[in-house]
Amino acid sequence: GKYCFGAEVLAVFGGGVGADLKTFSEFSLNFIACPVKYADIMRVKSLATKRGQPMAEYVNMDTLRFQLYQVHDMPQLFQYARYAEYDKDAVDIFLDSIKDFSDQDLYPSFREMDEAPAHFKDGKIVVHPAVGEAMKKGGELGVIGASYDMEAGGLQLPGMAFHAAYYIMEAANNNIPGYLGLTAGAAHLIIAFGNEWLN
Repeated sequence: GKYCFGAEVLAVFGGGVGADLKTFSEFSLNFIACPVKYADIMRVKSLATKRGQPMAEYVNMDTLRFQLYQVHDMPQLFQYARYAEYDKDAVDIFLDSIKDFSDQDLYPSFREMDEAPAHFKDGKIVVHPAVGEAMKKGGELGVIGASYDMEAGGLQLPGMAFHAAYYIMEAANNNIPGYLGLTAGAAHLIIAFGNEWLN
């Protein structure tokens, strides 16, 4: 059967609940992402801590790279013209920058945002102040246009690298990446259907 865990619980499992890379790889093949409550994450972390296993804060980068390079063989994509500008080192630099961004701008506010989510008040949508700063920095990092053509101002990253970046951000604080994704979707509509002036 399929297992139903959120990205955070998958990160905890990969970060030291007692699985080696082979076991984690087999586990991940039966993985389905679904919503998970903060309390559930804490229970899994507590269980792992009681077992005396080392814990990653929210994501295990070594496991993520194993999945990308060993299980899914992403480097084979670099032979194609669309991704010829990239190699493993370039993708690693991008993912490391996403991890640093997540450490500094996403993870510190996840509890506050869980406890006080976006809401509608007096005719306005109220969001946590961290959203604005994260949107600005995410745009500067190229996350919003990561999968778009370079001609359109994007990074033209392979889909696996693009989704790995979102996995890191979602694991750090899944209250924020949705805003980046919605903006990317709006930009895609402009690229696809907008006139020259809009583009």
